[in-house]
Amino acid sequence: MRRTALFLCATLLLAAAGCDTPAAAPPASGASDTSVPVDPTAAWPEGRAFEATSVTESGAERPLVAGTRLTVRFRAPGELEAHAGCNYLGVRGHLEGARLVADSMLSTAIGCASELLAQDRWVVDFFNAGPTWQVRGDELTLRTPTTEIVLAATR
Repeated sequence: MRRTALFLCATLLLAAAGCDTPAAAPPASGASDTSVPVDPTAAWPEGRAFEATSVTESGAERPLVAGTRLTVRFRAPGELEAHAGCNYLGVRGHLEGARLVADSMLSTAIGCASELLAQDRWVVDFFNAGPTWQVRGDELTLRTPTTEIVLAATR
């Protein structure tokens, strides 16, 4: 029963309030909600999904936990969902130029092996670092000063 409830939370991650666990602190009190609208000149790839084909950190390959994959799905402008093998992460943010700045994050709270939880934390930290993003055809590149993730479109 608990697994079913957690699956439903994951499925409805960005649509359902109350099913989520904060993954990062919300904006400071008094801060305006800048998650919508996103810069209208940006081509937000709403409805597109991508899967990582390479991950490098500090110039070296960063392997994912065996049997997992990193996926990113773009929702409404300023919203995306990431999954790296355990919990689902919802990111709500705004654009500053080509940078995606996370204003808030939501996460399911599925208990997983420690290496999967560490990988989830790494994904949260990556999106908290405000990665730049660029879509060229069927390829998405997310980049911070130390990490680059190249993803291929899945649909």
